[in-house]
Amino acid sequence: MLKTMIDREFQHLFGGRSAEHFESIWNLESLRNFSSQRTSDVNLVRLPHPIDRSGRAVLKRYWYPSLSDRLKGFFRNTFFGMCRAAREFRSLSRLCHIGCARVRPIAAGEDRRARLLKRAFILTEYVPGTRSLEEILRSQTIRTWPHARRRRLAAHLGAWIRTMHDRGFRDRDLFARNILVHQSTSMDSPNGGFGLSKIDSSAATGGRAQPGTGRPFLRDLIDLDRDVNSSASQPDRLRFVLAYLAAFSLDSEVRTLVGHIRQR
Repeated sequence: MLKTMIDREFQHLFGGRSAEHFESIWNLESLRNFSSQRTSDVNLVRLPHPIDRSGRAVLKRYWYPSLSDRLKGFFRNTFFGMCRAAREFRSLSRLCHIGCARVRPIAAGEDRRARLLKRAFILTEYVPGTRSLEEILRSQTIRTWPHARRRRLAAHLGAWIRTMHDRGFRDRDLFARNILVHQSTSMDSPNGGFGLSKIDSSAATGGRAQPGTGRPFLRDLIDLDRDVNSSASQPDRLRFVLAYLAAFSLDSEVRTLVGHIRQR
């Protein structure tokens, strides 16, 4: 059985029935391959009807060729529950709704046989000038940035994650490879700004709480701090915590949070 979910804003891009939606999206023309694994790939694809001047989107596909591959999903609760791509679509929709993502989800689909998952995909907007936080931290480019620009990124990252948490969104997969940093041509100057999006949030919870009703989610902070430990400086990591707490000095609240992060 083929099933496709398409965001209402992008319904005009694809015609026909749900099954036709699935196959037409799955087989979109690839313009560039970002990554390929045994059972997944990520490609820059051409849209049949452009949503902007670029006319491009990002297609992430999953496939499960063998019976053992499909049975793994049974034990990961995809037999009765949503597949990973559908959960990613739902979480990204929530992040856009609460103002914490620039990348919008376009569609997600799944192909099942006797409820066993055979194929799945998620299609998202392509934002030019985008790199993952991991790629930026590991590149030589960031080493040439003025200190002011690095401080700006660390501060913006902390404030952005605090906004997600304040609005009830717990990611549970907060790693640098899944954080997208958007930079337009106007942001290339030393004093330029940054935009951020979070992808691959298949395990996320929350997202429906009103602003101000959430609370810090320590697990997310620990995961990200450990992930960037070898590539981000201690001063930048401290600036992140200061921005997360909207603090201006190393007060007791900041020291307590830093202690919790380092102890776990």
